[in-house]
Amino acid sequence: MGGTVAKRGRWGMSGSLRDAIFAIDDPTVPWSARTSAAAGFWPPLKGGPTISLREMTRRFAPSGAALRNLADGGADVWGHIDRSAVVRQVRDRLRDPGVMSQKPTDLCGPFSMVVELARRRPVEYVNWANELLTAGTLATPSRTIEAEDDLRERPVPQGQLTDVDWLFTATIRDDENVFEDVDDGEGLEGMTLWGAMQGWTDDLLGLRPAWESCFHSGELDALMAAQAAIDAGGVAFLLIDANLLKDGGDDDEEDMYWQAAAHTPHQPVGGLGSRKHSEDDAFPPDHWVVYLGELNPRNPSEDDQVTLKLWSWGREYVVSGNCDSFGEYLYGVVTGTP
Repeated sequence: MGGTVAKRGRWGMSGSLRDAIFAIDDPTVPWSARTSAAAGFWPPLKGGPTISLREMTRRFAPSGAALRNLADGGADVWGHIDRSAVVRQVRDRLRDPGVMSQKPTDLCGPFSMVVELARRRPVEYVNWANELLTAGTLATPSRTIEAEDDLRERPVPQGQLTDVDWLFTATIRDDENVFEDVDDGEGLEGMTLWGAMQGWTDDLLGLRPAWESCFHSGELDALMAAQAAIDAGGVAFLLIDANLLKDGGDDDEEDMYWQAAAHTPHQPVGGLGSRKHSEDDAFPPDHWVVYLGELNPRNPSEDDQVTLKLWSWGREYVVSGNCDSFGEYLYGVVTGTP
């Protein structure tokens, strides 16, 4: 265990360290650096299996202080969401934003956005969760997003959804919908187009958005734009045919494969599973994923074998295969850069 904290309180740790611990671990359980480290972090803390208290404090203390405000709040305006459950779930997401899972909804766009919100702007993520709970609004620098009364009275759909994920994703999706109120997040009411993704990239992430389509051509250029955004310290979201990440069995129409590593609350990210062949591509595109980068080679041609990393459905995916085949599943990229 590395790192020291100069100013200490009556429990032998500074207030900032206490806030950091509050952000990621249950405060009713005696705290152990070894136990906390064993639960893992994503993105990982430096130092492997040990914890640098200095780095942990720097990374988590501000969001821990915000989480105290959320935990200390009183009544909220949602009929079926429990504040204490939200506090626990926020802790899991501060430690590992990748644990979010959209099933059974079709809210892939909002989920991709909120994963990056929790990963890149954890204090805003916590503060906005508190604001949504307390007032039903989410005030960004450019506009206020409001959860309507009927949405706040709906129960959270059954499945893998948690209260806090529904709080964010249903609100931002419902705010964009013109004709379809969000009921269960499935079908047309859950569909997200690139205009909404660009707007959220600006409003929620505070980044300059851009859209590059490749419905008919230009897939390699779009992929390179995604990688350039990551290299610049930004984000990228890919609009794909979800068959890329489905098990195609012995279907060998396209030269594409994937392996997945599961994100589970308060556990290290799982190891990569067995290599699966992608299901044959289909139209139209139906899924947004977070592009995590790690493109290899960095400047591929269409004939090259490539690998890259994506996030979706509470899992990281290492995708590999022919670059031209990958293009059969890719239809557009929304990027956000500082």
